Amino acid sequence: MQVSGVRNLPQIYSEVVLKEIERLKPFTQWMYTDQIVYSFHADIPMPPPLATVPLKRLWTGNMTRARIATELSRFKPEIILLSHEAREAPFQSLLEIDYRLIYQDERQRPYAERATIKRADAAEANPAAHRP
Repeated sequence: MQVSGVRNLPQIYSEVVLKEIERLKPFTQWMYTDQIVYSFHADIPMPPPLATVPLKRLWTGNMTRARIATELSRFKPEIILLSHEAREAPFQSLLEIDYRLIYQDERQRPYAERATIKRADAAEANPAAHRP
């Protein structure tokens, strides 16, 4: 019963949020997410200092919320995917200034850098000009 229950759970690789990210992927070098499995399924790397931020790193002080904000400002990932939580991110001002919410559901909130969105929109408007 447990195996059939697991098989019937929604599959991450088929989630709408990954389809939204796929459109921006050609213009993306880095992605930050608090759920690393999405970086894997999107095939977009996370900034190395932020690739794994387990609670133990936060508890020991090896990583802080302020350092997460600093690293995000330094790397400027084109996509930031956060789980849909009520609390405000430590890098909320960065999100408000440089990013735009591109999709939202009951589980996640993906943000994309405004310049990346413009590049993706321009490529869709004129696909011949943006072929590799």
